[in-house]
Amino acid sequence: MRQKVSKLIWLIAHRFPWKPILIWGPWILMAFVGLALVWETRRGERAIERLVQQAEEQGMSLEWSQLNATALPPEKNVTLLPMLTNQWDADRYRATPDLVRLGRQPAGITNEREDVRAPVEEPLLTAQQDLRLWLEESSRPGDLMEAVRELDRIRDDRRQGLDELAGALQTKEFQIDYDPSVLLDLNKASLSYLDMLHLAGACEEDVIFAVHLQDDERALSRLRIFAKMLGSQEQPVLLSALVKAAVTSLMLDSVEEILRGLALSDDQLQEVETLLRASPYDGLPRVVQGELAFGLVALEEALAEMNFFEDRDLFALIPKGTYKASWANEARAVLEALQGLDLSKEPDRLSFEKRLAAEAEARLPLHDYLGGTARIISSHLAKVRRIEAQRLLVLTAIALERYRLSHGVYPEKLSELPVTLPNDPFSQAPFRYLRKPDGTPHLWSVGPDKVDDKGLPGRGNRGDLVWMTTPIPGLTPEEWRKATRLSRSGE
Repeated sequence: MRQKVSKLIWLIAHRFPWKPILIWGPWILMAFVGLALVWETRRGERAIERLVQQAEEQGMSLEWSQLNATALPPEKNVTLLPMLTNQWDADRYRATPDLVRLGRQPAGITNEREDVRAPVEEPLLTAQQDLRLWLEESSRPGDLMEAVRELDRIRDDRRQGLDELAGALQTKEFQIDYDPSVLLDLNKASLSYLDMLHLAGACEEDVIFAVHLQDDERALSRLRIFAKMLGSQEQPVLLSALVKAAVTSLMLDSVEEILRGLALSDDQLQEVETLLRASPYDGLPRVVQGELAFGLVALEEALAEMNFFEDRDLFALIPKGTYKASWANEARAVLEALQGLDLSKEPDRLSFEKRLAAEAEARLPLHDYLGGTARIISSHLAKVRRIEAQRLLVLTAIALERYRLSHGVYPEKLSELPVTLPNDPFSQAPFRYLRKPDGTPHLWSVGPDKVDDKGLPGRGNRGDLVWMTTPIPGLTPEEWRKATRLSRSGE
């Protein structure tokens, strides 16, 4: 055996044509690598061409410049007025919890004490923490209403700023001012949209103050600001849609506070109903189209910036054509999922969600920043469905309140309401409803898990989405507060 091995080694060393291999081998290898790169580059280009062609066949243009939102004239854009440009990042248009987290508290508010995290028995003034704990201990009121008045005095600049904004929005529109190219820098784009979320958070908190102070006009004016934000024309991409969905959720939380805490007239309830007509599904086809069109632009930018020698990123060694082909094939899968569907119709939206969810589960993107389109859109649609269910639930609750104003009692059945009611997006059937023994309504959606828990609020994707004005019998005040807060926020 040893002799055979020795003979094999001798033959390899003395008879194998090492010289031509060493001379021509590297050139042959480089030629193969070059051909592979050319092949992959062409494969990526062909994949993009097929994507664009398929989109055109479905009546969609993937030319990003044609989809950019039209900028408002500066004199019509309220976000360019001095009242916002000088204060956009300042305390005036931030909710108090945001200021505390940033360490920019108004006088008399602090987050340095341990009791900020202590449990309290009083109802929360915000979904974050009890604002009474942010008052100095020496001046902390024992009565909830005193705390509300004191905090409203401290945040008087915020109230005045929102009043000015509500007045300006009677003749002007709301639109974030940015260059579309900013979207290519996710950090800068996120900061632009965070301004909108900060303003929405300030409006929500101010609604809570208005409810405690029984100031219905102040509360309604904040809802009008919400509606203007949701009606603004932003870039048709998922980032914009996600932020608007979050603003919608904050607005719905505010409406729930108003319905539970203020005695609105029928005219006021009708106005709230009108302000809630905008659905988070509005513009969905354009958002899907815009996300694919922008994805093409972002893909080229991301590939141009990938550099192994500068970033030591192993993904940069993968041929760019491979990334293009992978992304284009996934984008085509989105188009195929959209084929023959009208996203303005609920059954078609449901079919699109199911197709995308299956596609997202079946595909794994090559790179976190260069793929996952189906997964991202699918995740967004899941969030939107929950928010849409909450919106329709609140609209049904408004119909119940208007019936009570007209008849003196809540109806025994939803069918007694003189309006056409929407179905539960999760069950495709009417919302569940009971008139409790105390005469108050108990209205619920089966929620994302599609299991009817008989109107018991849950956490996250479990349990029902619930509308009640009084606790379920047997629930303690603390359990009621926790359950309804979790039901609204989806924590």
